[in-house]
Amino acid sequence: MALDLLGIPRPAEMIGGELGVGEELVFSGQLLGSERYQALDLVRNLQMDGLGMYLFLKHGGVQEKTGDHYMVHGGSIKTRADFNRIRLPDPDDPAIYEPYRQFINEYRSTNLGLFCMMNLGSDPVILGMGFETFATAIYDDRSLVWDMLEMYTDFYARAVRHICELDFDFLWFGDDLAFKTAPYVSPRIFRDLILPHFRKVAENITKPWLFHSDGNLMPILDDLLSLGMNGLHPIEPGAMDLALLKKRYGKNLCLCGHISVDTLSRGTPEEVDALVRESIRIAAPGGGYIAGSSNSISYYCKAANVRAMQQAILRYGKYPIALAE
Repeated sequence: MALDLLGIPRPAEMIGGELGVGEELVFSGQLLGSERYQALDLVRNLQMDGLGMYLFLKHGGVQEKTGDHYMVHGGSIKTRADFNRIRLPDPDDPAIYEPYRQFINEYRSTNLGLFCMMNLGSDPVILGMGFETFATAIYDDRSLVWDMLEMYTDFYARAVRHICELDFDFLWFGDDLAFKTAPYVSPRIFRDLILPHFRKVAENITKPWLFHSDGNLMPILDDLLSLGMNGLHPIEPGAMDLALLKKRYGKNLCLCGHISVDTLSRGTPEEVDALVRESIRIAAPGGGYIAGSSNSISYYCKAANVRAMQQAILRYGKYPIALAE
């Protein structure tokens, strides 16, 4: 997608994939960029305001090729013995954070908002176990789920202290918790099993931060917001009601996203323009809205639609917002 937006021919052998492909335990890199283009080129081309890096632990998800893309199709952590073989790096090792220092030194003068994206800690558990194993283990072997959450959140609770000592403007955490219809687990299980581990990480965050999860978070949203995040992403259309969120939480919470990836992939530029306009009309008055896609800009999105989204944001997103009801 980035190559298409920059007008760079896409190599026929190019294969994409989920973060986590490879043998390294920690993935550290620019969210935007590759050997074929510079991250800053794409940011400038789309007139974006921020640039970031990610710090993710390699999870135990099993990658399989689907078409010309790798996707996670299950997990490799099925038993206590599998779990006992996991060895995480030392989160207090200064060498882990050297690429982040270099990134800040290189891009601080750009006046872009610099951020680091991490997990709170449930993603590597769910992806590493796979949905079926995770779901059954909640009832059959909850101590295994607890211990995995404990291990990963211990890492991130310590790692985030080091990241917060660096000159990032904000942090972005991503742990998918919901399908389009409902959260992965009941509110009670979320409060008992996942939230205490998330809180351990959140208590060490000293920068402004936002949280990402697709799907319908409403049954657990008040519990989730008790962690103190400043923004919520991506407000998936059909799963979350943007107007309701603006009314109920908009004074204290920045809402981010809501431009449907489905429209970006299958719609027309005119439909994208209309969706951006309506989202800005609903959520932007008074501030507290960042327009963008309702997930990542996926490889199957149309470049013309992504460009239409960018142009519509620039067209309608100027304050004071004066769009008709």
